[in-house]
Amino acid sequence: MGFLRSSIFLFLGNVSIAISSLLLGIITARILEPTGRGELYLALQIINVGSIYLSLGIAPAYQYFISKKIITESKIISHIIYQIILVSIILVFLYLFSPVILNNFELNSINVNLIFFCVIGVLINIVNLFSTSVILTKNNGIPFHSVLSIIGSFFNLFLIVLFTYFDSLDFETAVYSYFGGLLVQIIPKIYKVLS
Repeated sequence: MGFLRSSIFLFLGNVSIAISSLLLGIITARILEPTGRGELYLALQIINVGSIYLSLGIAPAYQYFISKKIITESKIISHIIYQIILVSIILVFLYLFSPVILNNFELNSINVNLIFFCVIGVLINIVNLFSTSVILTKNNGIPFHSVLSIIGSFFNLFLIVLFTYFDSLDFETAVYSYFGGLLVQIIPKIYKVLS
């Protein structure tokens, strides 16, 4: 019964994320100008790829180690905290030296605000990856994660619609919406992990 219940929650979570992503794509494509769409797409790609590289792909290993009781959950959490601190230092370094890096690759046209949002987004995404890896090992972890994913994706969509309604949707507010959707997922996960 637990497998069936988890499967249903995963299915509902994936369907809701697909629907909200489609609606987000339609709204941003219709409202944002080509430059804003390009910046948003670039920022989201940098955030996703950057978080994969800087998390070292180790989040599934945390999940495996906890589920097999190879390492205690408290040791994994302390390792996660150290890794987040290290990633934060790397991201601050990259942000401070981004003008030099962009100049060397002849990418001077990239906005510094975009770099700042990407740095924050990568950090938030990594925290989400790590907290999810711990949450999924807990009882009812899959339904808990799936429900938060549904809430987060629709909160992101709600913020996009709200900014559109007040005629203030642009690159920055679209990124704020994305961050809002992630934070709605992360805060309960962190609370559950630390408690």
